[in-house]
Amino acid sequence: MKRVKIIVASLLIGLSAVSCDNFLSELPDNRTQLDSKDKIADLLVSAYPIYGYAGFTEIMSDNVDDNGKKSMTRDYNLSEYKWELEERNSQDSPSAYWDGCYEAIASANDALEAIEKLGGGPELSHLKGEALVARAYAHFMLVQIWSKAYNPATADSDVGIPYVDKPERVLIQHYDRGTVADVYAKIEKDLEEGLPLLKDSYKQPKFHFNRTAGHAFASNFYLVKGDWEKVLEHSNYLGSNPKMQLRDYLAFSKLGYLEKYQAYARPTVNSNLLLVTAVSNHWRNNIWSRFWLTEDLNREIFGQNAFGKNWLYSSISYTASGTYVYPKLGEYFRLDDPSAGTGLPHVTYVLLSNDENYLNRAEALAMSGRIDEAVDALRLFTGTRTIGYKASDDAKFTLAKLRSIYGNDAMKLSPYYDMNEDQAVVVAAVLSAKQREFMHEGKRWFDVKRHNIEVVHKLKDEADMILTKDDLRRQLPLPLHVVSAGIPDNPR
Repeated sequence: MKRVKIIVASLLIGLSAVSCDNFLSELPDNRTQLDSKDKIADLLVSAYPIYGYAGFTEIMSDNVDDNGKKSMTRDYNLSEYKWELEERNSQDSPSAYWDGCYEAIASANDALEAIEKLGGGPELSHLKGEALVARAYAHFMLVQIWSKAYNPATADSDVGIPYVDKPERVLIQHYDRGTVADVYAKIEKDLEEGLPLLKDSYKQPKFHFNRTAGHAFASNFYLVKGDWEKVLEHSNYLGSNPKMQLRDYLAFSKLGYLEKYQAYARPTVNSNLLLVTAVSNHWRNNIWSRFWLTEDLNREIFGQNAFGKNWLYSSISYTASGTYVYPKLGEYFRLDDPSAGTGLPHVTYVLLSNDENYLNRAEALAMSGRIDEAVDALRLFTGTRTIGYKASDDAKFTLAKLRSIYGNDAMKLSPYYDMNEDQAVVVAAVLSAKQREFMHEGKRWFDVKRHNIEVVHKLKDEADMILTKDDLRRQLPLPLHVVSAGIPDNPR
C-alpha cells in the first residue's frame, strides 16, 4: 500500500528527496512480488477508493439546509454548503477522494501489467476484468465530480480529467486532462472489455466487481450518457418483478435504531452489490452539522406518497442540533494500535445496488417512450417502501397522480436532451424516489448535476445562495497539490 501511495503522489506532485529515495529503492522489489494469481487478487483489494465522496457531495446538494447556530451545531461543512470547497486536510474532503481514486487506479494498472507479464490466460481473466472495470469506475467518479456533466454537443471541448491507463515508473509524470469525450470513450472501452470477464467466485463478492455489480455500474454509466437501450440491457437481470432483489424495507423498518446502522450495508442484503469500507468521519461530522437535513426539508422530501400513505423510511431527530438522520451509514472504529487505543473511523458505503439500478431502469423506460412500464416500475418500487401498502392501492398510482405531485419538479429539469411532459413527470418522480432512497449517501449531487437542477441554500440572516443552471461551481476545483503540479484548474 505504501508503494501505491507513492506512485500516486509522484503522479500528481513532486516528492521530497527522502521520498524519492524510498520510491526508487522499493519499486524494483515490489514489481517482482506480483508473480502469482493470489498476489494479484490481493492487490486488487486496493483497486477501490478508500475514501468516500458523500462527505462533500451530500452537502452541495439540495438534501441539506441551514439549521442555524444551536447549542451543539458545528459549521464544519460551511465551505461545501457554499460551493466554495476550500482545501482542508480531511478523509472526507474532495482532495482525499481524488487521491483515493488515483490510488485505486494505480493498483488496477499494476494488476493489469502483472497479468500481462504472466501471459494472461483463463485463470487470470476474471482478475483482468475486475481491474479494467475498477479502473473505469474510479475514472467515472472523477470525471463526474471534476468535469462538466456529459453533453455530447460539448464533450469534445469540455475539459476532462487525467485518464491513467498504465503504471507509473518515473518520478514525475506530466498529464493532460484531455476532454470529457476522451475520458468517457476510455471508460467505455475498459468497461466493455472488462465486464464479460467478471465472475462471482470471490470469498467476499460484495467487495469486488462481481457480475451484477458490473452491470449496475454499466447502467449508471449509460444513464449519464443518455443511452437508454444500454441502461435497459444492463438492468434486464432484475426482471419484471424484482421484489426479492430490492431492499426489504418492511423488514428493515422493524429493526432498532442501532441495528439499522449495522444492517444497511451488510453483504448479506440482496440489494447491495458493491460495498467499500472507507476511512470516514461522515457520520460523526454530520450528525451535529449545522448544514444537514432539517425538519422542514425532511417533511418536504418524505411527505405522503402517490398512494396517499406514509413511507417506511424512518428518521431520528437530534434536538440539540435540529438535524434529522436516517440510520444507514454507521461508523465503526478500527484500532491500529489496541494498546494505545488509536485508530481511524470507518464507514461502509453501498456504492452500487439493485435499488439504484431498478430506478435507472424506470428512468430509461420513460425516456424510451415506455411511459406505462415506467409508471408500473415506480408503482412497484413505491409499494415496497409504503406503510400499510395493499395491492388494492395500485389503482391510485397513476400518471395523473404523479403529475399532480411532481409537475412542478418536472419543470426544473433541464438535461442536455429533450423530454416531453409525460417523460419529465415520470423522470421527476424517479429522481424524487432516488433522493429519498439514498438520503445521506451523496448520490443526489450526481442527479442535480446530470439534470442541471438549480439548488438554493439558505443561510440564516444572509441572502439565499443559488447554484444556477450551468454554474461553473458544479465542477469542483482541483486539489491544490494537483494544480501545483501543473495540471490546469477548473474556472470558478
